[in-house]
Amino acid sequence: MVNSMYETLSAREVAKYILKMAPKDENDEYGKIVTKGRLQWFLYFAQKFALATYDKAIFEEEIKMSENGPEVEKVRDAYAEYGNELPPYDEGELPPLPNEWQAVINAVWEMYGNAERNEIVNTEPLINSARIGDTITVKSIYQSYKDNNELKSFVRTCDYSQLYEYLG
Repeated sequence: MVNSMYETLSAREVAKYILKMAPKDENDEYGKIVTKGRLQWFLYFAQKFALATYDKAIFEEEIKMSENGPEVEKVRDAYAEYGNELPPYDEGELPPLPNEWQAVINAVWEMYGNAERNEIVNTEPLINSARIGDTITVKSIYQSYKDNNELKSFVRTCDYSQLYEYLG
């Protein structure tokens, strides 16, 4: 993989950005409410999109396969006290993300924000071939998607930084 100038975040930080963007009620046209399982899938997709587009992991933690799909254990544990629900986002302001990482998170929302679970699960051969307890390594994700030019182009179109600068 190519070294990059983009700073790697923790999976918990990425989760906070995802939750900050998450719809607050079921009637939001922007997407479905983020459940714990959906958050874990979004973390997997953020890692996939980052590796495919920028040749760098967006976070360092391992992703393991659980009964419900991909899972970052530190994020699962951080929200364990909330039962089946995720807490509403209320952790104050987050530092600005580099444009590339913001594009990755925007792309996850663009592609999967309104997707049903079966639409998400059935599109991932890497996940579908993993067994419970397997680690889904950064290397395996990178090898599976590094040549996906369609995905790279899509993520790059989700870099809205120039629009944000224009809008002030």
